[in-house]
Amino acid sequence: FGTEFGLRTKEPWLLSTGFANWSPHSHIDPQPYLIGGYYTEHQKFIAGAIHAGYRNEVLLGYAYDFNKQWRAQVDFQSGSGNSVAFGFTWNITPNFQTNPAIYVTNDSPHKLLGYVVFTYTFHLWKSASAKNDATVPGG
Repeated sequence: FGTEFGLRTKEPWLLSTGFANWSPHSHIDPQPYLIGGYYTEHQKFIAGAIHAGYRNEVLLGYAYDFNKQWRAQVDFQSGSGNSVAFGFTWNITPNFQTNPAIYVTNDSPHKLLGYVVFTYTFHLWKSASAKNDATVPGG
């Protein structure tokens, strides 16, 4: 399980806290984190910390939005067993995207790992303003 609470959600400054990777069934404690960001139209800077097990680790990220369809990004989490990730996001449609990336592990010897994620967003409900827009021709 995981959750995130937006403490500051108005760009350009963002601040969130939450926890990740909690599994009561496996007796794994939640990993609390605090992360902040500075978002411009094209550039996104992210920095934060996470408490994983007995360690405090650094989180860093940078993304560049070329347009609404393409984003290049690099992410880093310190600590053994973590890595640096280089990847991009392609928004194929407004609801369907793919995110391939290559990881370089922090451990020595470094390992090179790859993955691809496909995401589809299902909208369960619409806000009142979205419903009103849908009734307007061309809205």
